[in-house]
Amino acid sequence: MGLIGSLILWSLLGLLLALVLLLVTPLRLLIRATSQPRVNCQIAVQPLGGVCPPVQILDTAKPRRKKKHAQKPHQARRKKGRFPEMTRRTRAILSGAPELIGGLLRRITIDRLSLDAEFGLGDPAETGHLYGIVTPVLFGIPAISSRPVSLRPNFERATLSGDVNAQLSVIPATLARPLLRFAWHVFRADR
Repeated sequence: MGLIGSLILWSLLGLLLALVLLLVTPLRLLIRATSQPRVNCQIAVQPLGGVCPPVQILDTAKPRRKKKHAQKPHQARRKKGRFPEMTRRTRAILSGAPELIGGLLRRITIDRLSLDAEFGLGDPAETGHLYGIVTPVLFGIPAISSRPVSLRPNFERATLSGDVNAQLSVIPATLARPLLRFAWHVFRADR
C-alpha cells in the first residue's frame, strides 16, 4: 500500500471520526419568532454542542427568489369518495406516527425558553376553553414551568401575537432508536 493508499485510508478514518463526533455531541436548535412589527421566524442549528457558529436554516425576513414551476400535464382524476383506500403501509405510518413523535420529543431537551404571547379566538367561551386546555401543559410540565412564560388570553377579539425565543438540544445518535422502531413498524406491515 503506497503513500496514496495510506493517505486515502487516513482521510476516510478522519471523515468517519468527524461523523461520529457529529452524531454523539449535542446539536442545538435556536428558534426565534416574533409577530411585531411583522411576522418573522428564524431557525438556526449549532453543531458540536454550540461550539461552532450557528448555521441559518430559515429566516422569513429575507426575500426568497421565486421558482419557475414547470407546467404539469393533466393528471388523472382521483377515485370518487373523500379518501381513496389506504394501503397497509399508509395505515402503518399513521398508526406508528404518535409513537415516533413521542420518542423524538423525549430526546429533545429545552435549554432556554421564553414566551410572551397573547391569543384570542373571537368567542370568549372558546378562548377560555383553549386557555383551560393549554394552561396545565404550560405550567404543569417542570421543563416549561421553570421558564419565563407569559400567555395572556384576549376575550374581546381574535388575535395571535407575541415573541418566542427557544434553544433546544438533542444528541442525534439518540434519535436512531425511535426512527428504527418506526421503520420496523412500517416495513413489517408489508408482510
